[in-house]
Amino acid sequence: MIGHIAITTLANFLNILLARYTFVDILIILGLGLVFVFGIFIVIAACLPTPEQKEEKEEKKEIVITIKVHSPDNQDSQNAQDNQDSQDAQDNQDSNDNHNKQSEESHDNDDYKIETEKHLDDANSKALRILIEQYGNNILSETRFIRMLDDYQIFRDRKDMKTIIKIMIENGYMKKMLKEGTWNFKVESLSKELAQEHGLKEQTCDEVFKHLKYGLGW
Repeated sequence: MIGHIAITTLANFLNILLARYTFVDILIILGLGLVFVFGIFIVIAACLPTPEQKEEKEEKKEIVITIKVHSPDNQDSQNAQDNQDSQDAQDNQDSNDNHNKQSEESHDNDDYKIETEKHLDDANSKALRILIEQYGNNILSETRFIRMLDDYQIFRDRKDMKTIIKIMIENGYMKKMLKEGTWNFKVESLSKELAQEHGLKEQTCDEVFKHLKYGLGW
């Protein structure tokens, strides 16, 4: 019964269409409708991330997680606790030892600062190595490498190092270094040449080259 009603309704609808439009007009309308629907599917597909984009996003997450694992936060907390324990013990000493106590506190703070900077450098170097292993050595000479430093929080507190890396890429120093394929005297001399030609601090340039050396596994 229901099938009969459906067929009758469809037949009446087709009779109405044929009364108003020709068969060719109906085909054109149906064709335009199919094109419209197909266009919607294309737009939806374009908005979805490609497998390559998903893979790159996952790689970024892995590197960011690695940076957090090697960050000095846990070490900072432990050192702070050690300093507090040391301070409590010194407070119980005789007042005649005040001068020695102050000297020891100053020395402890200097050691703490050096240790913290060391851990920060280790985190940057290890993050560089992971990035280079995933994208290859040639990533160092590409302009997108500068953006990746921000994405992966490498040298996040060292704007001077990021500036040096940008200058190296723009002036061909990265390509010269990669061309050597290993760490040698010629690569070391590039650091001094870079500092002299662009008015940069030679010590900072040396630091950048050491990080790159570790990242490349040289």
